[in-house]
Amino acid sequence: MTTLQIDVPDAVARLIETRMRERQLSQAGEYIQELVQADVAQGRQRRIDAAILEALQSDPGSDIELTDEWWTAKRATLASQLS
Repeated sequence: MTTLQIDVPDAVARLIETRMRERQLSQAGEYIQELVQADVAQGRQRRIDAAILEALQSDPGSDIELTDEWWTAKRATLASQLS
């Protein structure tokens, strides 16, 4: 494991401490790991959504009904392909 040391403004340090208490974390690094994991997940979701939109735009005449279930299934399929 690599150790990083970063300088943050006092207001950011207070925010990190608050979030640590809210999540019952013992170290700031745990909170930072949560942020990074969330960022990775959001990036993956953006790539999946972009791939879905690209596929839909490549066949504008398709008669696909874009229900919540369809989106969930399509995201799951693409997520497994992107992993």
